[in-house]
Amino acid sequence: MSPSRAPARRARPKPRRPRPMRPDDPPCGHALAADDALVWGESYLTGIDAIDGEHRRIIEFVSRIARARHGKAGTHDIRERVAELRAFCGTHFATEEALMERSGCALRHVLGHKREHRDFAGHLELFGRWLDEDPALAAGPTLAFLKDWLIDHILRTDKSMARQVEAIGRGVSPEQACADEAQFEADSSGVLLGTVQRLHAELGIYNARLRERNQELAEAREALARVNAELEDRVVRRTAELDAAKRRLEDAQSHLLQSEKMASIGQLAAGIAHEINNPVGFVSSNLGTLKTYAQAVLSLIAEYEAAEHRLAPEHAAALAEARKRSDLDYIRQDILGLIEESRAGLDRVRKIIHDLRDFSHVGETEWQIADLHAGLDSTLAVASNELKYKAQVTREYGELPLVHCLPGQINQVFMNLLVNAAQAIATRGTIRVRTGCRNGWVWVEFTDDGPGISPEVQRRMFEPFFTTKPVGKGTGLGLSVSYNIVARHGGRIEVESAPGRGTTMRVVLPVAGPQASH
Repeated sequence: MSPSRAPARRARPKPRRPRPMRPDDPPCGHALAADDALVWGESYLTGIDAIDGEHRRIIEFVSRIARARHGKAGTHDIRERVAELRAFCGTHFATEEALMERSGCALRHVLGHKREHRDFAGHLELFGRWLDEDPALAAGPTLAFLKDWLIDHILRTDKSMARQVEAIGRGVSPEQACADEAQFEADSSGVLLGTVQRLHAELGIYNARLRERNQELAEAREALARVNAELEDRVVRRTAELDAAKRRLEDAQSHLLQSEKMASIGQLAAGIAHEINNPVGFVSSNLGTLKTYAQAVLSLIAEYEAAEHRLAPEHAAALAEARKRSDLDYIRQDILGLIEESRAGLDRVRKIIHDLRDFSHVGETEWQIADLHAGLDSTLAVASNELKYKAQVTREYGELPLVHCLPGQINQVFMNLLVNAAQAIATRGTIRVRTGCRNGWVWVEFTDDGPGISPEVQRRMFEPFFTTKPVGKGTGLGLSVSYNIVARHGGRIEVESAPGRGTTMRVVLPVAGPQASH
């Protein structure tokens, strides 16, 4: 599709007012495909057909660069795409600048707009030289700059231009239209600042309450320590009974906390599945139907093209011009690929919902036979956002039989140990997950290459409320809850660690359940 060229003189364009943003619009007015390509959407519309058509072409150019980078295209292909974009942008910028001059936009807006165009052209020239020198290294930053600049320029500068053109067309003076835009941006900034200030104030109140609760907790722990010391001094014979009662209370507390966590996750998973599965289902069905329709339309077009030689020369020429104007060859190549990319995105949504339901085991509160490998996979999927920035996870699964257990609680143990391993790594490391089976017992171990755990900390790490994290960063219940869950299953947690050598946490469970461990 070639860019439209405005005649020397024509009436001032009448922009269509873009529709308001909807809740289901992409964040920040744009969307990304699976390969980081920009996707055209209504939120980009300025209301001026000529400008919107060229914006769409520019986004297509950027999408081709993204696909060339993620696909099998060579670096030469990426350089060619950037050169094409650079040439087209020169034409597009000339269109916008001519429109502002014809419409009589205020000089300060025109100069600022042109300055952004020059800056963009300068950056493209710089990236072009970088691509010539080191295309593999330069492709990523080039693509990131193009996406960020285009989104900001279209949604902010070009939409401001369109509003000013529309206002001038209604009889508003250019300076007043420009001033109204400046006031609009100032008002928006004021609203944002007010919101940030309110959030900051609420955060201060929350932090003050949190400090109070932490202080109360510290005082309660000190009081409990004093009472325990007094009781040990005064009633030596009842120490065993008090310790047993304390253990039962801590176990009940940990069990209640675990039950509440899993119930919340279960409700969340059920809600997500209910709210997302239905629309995903009919969107997937509609995409399948759309693909069938598209194939039928393309087949019909092919039949028409086959009969084109029977037409009169002037009719055949008109059809050829229409085909070129609509960019039919590109649409024919791209439309089925776009549908398949959309269906792949829906499949990914289904996989996320499936992993979340598997992790929480919604509705499964009874002991049952479970596949620990499936539980590990779903837990790793749910924890992927916590892990991907800290560690590379490797899986070394052995042969495991099905295990009699409470799958949701075992998954919670896996989650706690994985998150602890990731948090132990300072910058970037590796977490190795291994499994195995021997003599009626299965084991799952998590090994990290963090700083390791000292013997002093190892002796207390399973105590309730014990933590080495700063106040407010951890409750000290994660390992205690995990220990109690594994003990309830008749198993144990083994620790192998030393300062500077990383840590291995091994969960050992009886295959047949807790009754088989006695």
